[in-house]
Amino acid sequence: MPWYEQYFTADYWAYADAEYTAERTEAEVRYLADVLARHAPGKRVLDLGCGTGRHAVGLARRGFDLTGVDVSQYALARAQAAADAAGVRLRLHRADLLGSAEWAE
Repeated sequence: MPWYEQYFTADYWAYADAEYTAERTEAEVRYLADVLARHAPGKRVLDLGCGTGRHAVGLARRGFDLTGVDVSQYALARAQAAADAAGVRLRLHRADLLGSAEWAE
């Protein structure tokens, strides 16, 4: 098992929950939405390493069409729960982006 699958566990996300406050996430999402609105065509976003979906959910709330990819099934389950709670749609895929490229089907 790669180191990052052992690192980004439920214990990591418990720590991250304290670090990534709602206010911090909102500021980051506001910045991302502004940059995307000014410089990116359309409103489609591919969030690689999406983790628990804190940016993906915020962008989806602002009308972006989101696809998230992460290696952690635990994080993806949390991202789906967050999307459900927010009433937004995310397409989520589990893939090891540092491993084989065969994940793109």
